[in-house]
Amino acid sequence: MQVGLHYAGGLEGTYEKSLRLFYKNIFNSCENLKGFLQESMLHDFSVEVHGLKAALASIGHSALADLAKQLELASKEYNVTFCQDTLPQFLASSIALANRLERIFAQSADDVALAQGDNAMLQQFIADIFDAVDNFDRELAVSLVSQMAEYHFSDENDAIIRNIGHALDDFDFELSLSLIENLTFST
Repeated sequence: MQVGLHYAGGLEGTYEKSLRLFYKNIFNSCENLKGFLQESMLHDFSVEVHGLKAALASIGHSALADLAKQLELASKEYNVTFCQDTLPQFLASSIALANRLERIFAQSADDVALAQGDNAMLQQFIADIFDAVDNFDRELAVSLVSQMAEYHFSDENDAIIRNIGHALDDFDFELSLSLIENLTFST
């Protein structure tokens, strides 16, 4: 952890964002690696594992970063056997790390007491976020989601608001709009 925090300039918020970004992307990256290796797409495999190597180093997980480096070098040398033999261990360790992060994130979310949101706030949020997304104003939409994430509406609405934020992170305005439509008012 200290190494990753050092890479983040000692800024805990920046380090946490790096951890969350790693967590958000690791499952897709693992699937990509398996697919690239199965299809013998070693250049794509090398590019994907290179990105994971950098991500793992930036969060301070040097052992997995070193294993990613070995996979990257082997793929560049067309050493398919090494990649096939080593990838399962790398994937299992990466997923185990992601699972530990998920537990940490869940625990830290439980530790934060959120103010109770009400229907009027939710109604205003829906109008504002809909306008922002409809106008492709991602910056405003992300800001609105960040503000609303500080309130608790219902478990379902809270999850939808988080998912709107994830969709905006991916610049998926269409998904954001469909998620907004799923927000419900309490009775």
